[in-house]
Formats: sequence, structure tokens, C-alpha cells
Amino acid sequence: MRAPALGAVRGWVGHGTDLLLRTLRTLPDADLDGPSALPGWTRRYLLAHLVANADALRNLAAWARTGVETPMYASPAQRERDIATGAPWPRPSRGRGSSALPTSSPSPSTSMR
Repeated sequence: MRAPALGAVRGWVGHGTDLLLRTLRTLPDADLDGPSALPGWTRRYLLAHLVANADALRNLAAWARTGVETPMYASPAQRERDIATGAPWPRPSRGRGSSALPTSSPSPSTSMR
């Protein structure tokens, strides 16, 4: 089985990101504290995991691009702190308006450098 072309993967990532952002824009902040489909996880906690994982994957991409060892997380404890810190998202100082969330996913020309 052949791996999908990079352009196709970028398209899937962009489409998924756009779906997530559109959905988030429809949810009032209070709804983020409700349960997700994962037992024991709120939607807000799930989003904190998504954000932490995206940052971690960015580290791996930097490692692949530069050859400088950059693990996903500095340590398991740091991973847990990053998720706990992100769980209050969105931060009140950022609000929920158009400035709080990007309008779309990054373009393929800038997101995979």
C-alpha cells in the first residue's frame, strides 16, 4: 500500500482544521465545559489535548526539517502541565470573537515548512 501524496494529506489536515474551527465558532463557551464523547473528558479538556498534540507534532516536524533532535514533549510531566495549562481555553483575555480563532487553517505553503 502506498502512502498518500503530501498534497492530499495537507488537504485532509486543512479540511479537518476548518471543520473544527467552524464547529468551535458555533459553541458558546459554557458548552465547552460539557461532556465530550470521551468518558470523563469535557470538550474543553479535549481541545487542550488537541492543542498540546499539535504543538508536539510541530516539534517533530522541526526535528525532521532541521535534524536537530526535538522530541514531542520535554517529558511526560511537561506534557501533563501543557494539557492542564491549556484546559481553561479559551482564555478570557482572548475572548471568543473573530480574533480568538483563526478564520481558516494555515495554507499548505506555510504550514509544512
